[in-house]
Amino acid sequence: MKTIIKIALMVITFLTNAQGLQADQHSKQEELLILEEIKETPSSEAAHYKYATFLLLQDRYKDAENEARNVLMLNADNKLAKELLIDAEALSKTTDPMKREERKLNFTMRSLDHVTEELSEVMKGFDSVGLNQMEAKREQRKEELDEKYQISEYRQVENYNQERLEKQSLITKYNMANKYEKAEALHKELVEKFPKSESVIEGYVGFLFQQKRYSEAQSLLATSLKKFSKSPPLRIYRDGINTIQNLKSSEQRENAHRAVLSDVMSAASIATDQLMKHFQAGKSLAEK
Repeated sequence: MKTIIKIALMVITFLTNAQGLQADQHSKQEELLILEEIKETPSSEAAHYKYATFLLLQDRYKDAENEARNVLMLNADNKLAKELLIDAEALSKTTDPMKREERKLNFTMRSLDHVTEELSEVMKGFDSVGLNQMEAKREQRKEELDEKYQISEYRQVENYNQERLEKQSLITKYNMANKYEKAEALHKELVEKFPKSESVIEGYVGFLFQQKRYSEAQSLLATSLKKFSKSPPLRIYRDGINTIQNLKSSEQRENAHRAVLSDVMSAASIATDQLMKHFQAGKSLAEK
């Protein structure tokens, strides 16, 4: 089950960025990264399935078929690989562009359904009372964060830029593969090229924080908060670092570090909820 969940979650990463996957320099870098992972772990179902998914989204259906078969050679019962193989074979025979896109969309939705099903099975093994208590604490913490940092009132506005989005996506994949030097090189490149992008600055600060390079993160925050003084994530990182540096024991510092990462994720959740509310409100008005 753990293998299936890992594979399915990897699918989400690719499907989330599917529209940006084109035969360009970035997709080539991504392919090299996956191939490197396969070279390091040739018996990994997840790595081979990741590559099969990449190939399918690149419209390289025959290659996707072959890679799906590689997964099935490792595990003949891999349900996801069986379904991907069927999709790749069907797509290679489909000439209608609309039908191809519809099939790929169905592949996306089915993959997300697999994640939901597997996670639901895992959650059945947990104590429902304990989970409810944890959820109540998370909601309470979100309310506290929103009151302190005005997250629901904040709007991060950035111009669309395909290059920036593709490189940010590639950074995520480098981090997932523990290729931190490559990830940082891209962070620095983006900061230099897009100094007015809040998401770029936030990404690099977050990277430095996760690496526990607090002094470097502080230096970047000192200049960045002059431009983005109301940014909730940047303020959470700033306050978190100040707290960590005043703690003495390594255990306290580690707990505080994790708490900051949790707060940043909660802030992102609040912001996403607000976006969805605005979207639904706009949709309702349009329907009237």
